[in-house]
Amino acid sequence: MVDVYPVRQIVNYPGQFIVQQPASSVTISANSSYTVSLTIPWGKTGLAVAPNITYAVSASVGVYMYLYYSYDGVHYDNYTSQTAVLPFSAGATVQQTYIFPSVAPYVNIVLVNKDTTYSAVLNVLNVSIF
Repeated sequence: MVDVYPVRQIVNYPGQFIVQQPASSVTISANSSYTVSLTIPWGKTGLAVAPNITYAVSASVGVYMYLYYSYDGVHYDNYTSQTAVLPFSAGATVQQTYIFPSVAPYVNIVLVNKDTTYSAVLNVLNVSIF
């Protein structure tokens, strides 16, 4: 599944942008992925990405996050440029913020559920562009 979210400026923080959060939580099935595509506004140099994930009680492996960059919005890197292993605790809800450089105007954030039996729930994906 791929979702594209619009970017809006935060009034309280001039020059900073935040991606609108999903309207509802998204289930990432066992051994599958969820992708969010973003366009980075001109002049912005970084992303702060904070996924909030809930794991099944019997889950044995967590979610990994990969970033793929593109200069034209069509041809993305074949290999990830940035990788993060999200915190994991079976039955728990976890969140951690990661900082990534914005090296191209387009980025795909791919969340991969490495558990082969149980789903994980993406409650919120906060992305701040600075």
